[in-house]
Amino acid sequence: MMMRTTVTLEDDVAKALARLAKEEGLPPKQVINTAVREFIGRRRRKAPASGYLTPTVDLGPCLIGSLDDVHEALALAEGDDAR
Repeated sequence: MMMRTTVTLEDDVAKALARLAKEEGLPPKQVINTAVREFIGRRRRKAPASGYLTPTVDLGPCLIGSLDDVHEALALAEGDDAR
């Protein structure tokens, strides 16, 4: 699907667009489409609007077995006389 529309560009954007199109040897239409695609791609990769996105790290398998039994996990970590 193609959409034909009119967009009003501010002076600084229009000048930058003309300069970039001339430097790249491309029509302004192609420069605009490329810029919009890159912007949309960056927006999709951004963190959720709710705030900070915690980075993840693979720490490998658990070293003490199952953590389902807290008493057993503490006994393994601190010794049998842990309370």
